[in-house]
Amino acid sequence: NYDVTFVLFSKISVKGNDQHPLYRYITTESPFAGEVKWNFQKYLVDRKGNIVAMFPSRVKPTEKQVVEKIEALLKEHS
Repeated sequence: NYDVTFVLFSKISVKGNDQHPLYRYITTESPFAGEVKWNFQKYLVDRKGNIVAMFPSRVKPTEKQVVEKIEALLKEHS
């Protein structure tokens, strides 16, 4: 639990026969294609819907590399 203050989506399948279409795209056609390695693997999506970064589960959402990438994206579009 990362003590987030935003709304979380409900649980979905990211692997297997019941894989959600979003994760089917992410794991097969995105720039970060490949199997989801573990819970809380994170993907950063820009305002145009492009997947621009992937962070493994060991990287916390509050870590410098994540925050800097988000801040850079926000500056690009302001």
